[in-house]
Amino acid sequence: MYINSQINTDEIPSIETIEFQSISKNYLKLLIFNNLLLYFFIIALLFSSTFVPKFKIELTYLGLIFGVVTLVVILLIAFSIYGFSKRKYALRTHDILYTQGVLVNKLTTVTHSRIQHIEVSSSFIERKLNLATLSVYTAGDSGSDLVIKGLTAAEANKINAHLSARMNG
Repeated sequence: MYINSQINTDEIPSIETIEFQSISKNYLKLLIFNNLLLYFFIIALLFSSTFVPKFKIELTYLGLIFGVVTLVVILLIAFSIYGFSKRKYALRTHDILYTQGVLVNKLTTVTHSRIQHIEVSSSFIERKLNLATLSVYTAGDSGSDLVIKGLTAAEANKINAHLSARMNG
């Protein structure tokens, strides 16, 4: 017989009791580097536009645009720094959790039984900073369900090995 008993929400463990792990501080360096790279690219485009007669921007407007772009990049860096502290993960007996977000807090939970595939990747810059990205794919979806960027390469490989063992065991 099928029984669907009601659960008292007071008996559910609180999310505050979970000990989340922070990602590598090198990831913050990568975030700031990416924002500064964007800034210098936009500034280079602005200044190069002064040499093209068709797109020539007056000097007064150029200063205003430069100020706005600088302000936007400063805000992006501030959001990156604040958002970095919100990126945390927890590996538990039956699942893996990842929390992130500045304006909207997002908590993703993937149970080990649903994991189909795990991938560890790193770009050229990530390898130079000893960072990796862990992607966890579950059944019934075409994309990854959980992506944790900013793990050290050793951490990502350790989590990959743990999840693979739980998935196959």
